[in-house]
Amino acid sequence: MKIVLVGASGTMGTQLVNAWKNEHELITVGTKSGDIKADITSVDDIKKMYEAVGEFDALVSTAGPTYVGPWHTLTPEVMVYLQIQMEKH
Repeated sequence: MKIVLVGASGTMGTQLVNAWKNEHELITVGTKSGDIKADITSVDDIKKMYEAVGEFDALVSTAGPTYVGPWHTLTPEVMVYLQIQMEKH
């Protein structure tokens, strides 16, 4: 299966690369690293990414801050914190 993985160098993305790299064709996408470099806030970069990738079977995005913990502890305050962290990058 050909999988496009956006955010491949992050916390979750790294785990998925390790899990899938031997069984699938992975195309990694990141702002600063990856098979394809793209800013996912740029429509032009996203269009170029799709053109470079061609046909694929799945797209997974792990871009942005990651919350690791039980869902019941994911409060509105944590969500605001994660949004602020994302805006800093």
